[in-house]
Amino acid sequence: MKRMTDQIALPVAHIVMMVAFLTAIFLADANLSLAASQDKKTPEVMSRPSAVDHAEARIKELQGVLNLTDVQKEKWNTLTQVMRENAKEMDA
Repeated sequence: MKRMTDQIALPVAHIVMMVAFLTAIFLADANLSLAASQDKKTPEVMSRPSAVDHAEARIKELQGVLNLTDVQKEKWNTLTQVMRENAKEMDA
């Protein structure tokens, strides 16, 4: 009985490992073109907005989409304050 279990378990384990490995390879985000052409890009193109700017833009975007009631606005203000503090910490 043990021999039959070994004959089944070992190939199944190999298949599971191969699937996991291939999944990791195919789902990996390898952007090799950036590494190859990094010297061609100017600093202006490579720069990105600060976390504070991104947070403010996201807050404005969400305020436009959400229809908040007065009760929700109190909680929203607390949330936006936390978002702003986190963004400042990320920039620092």
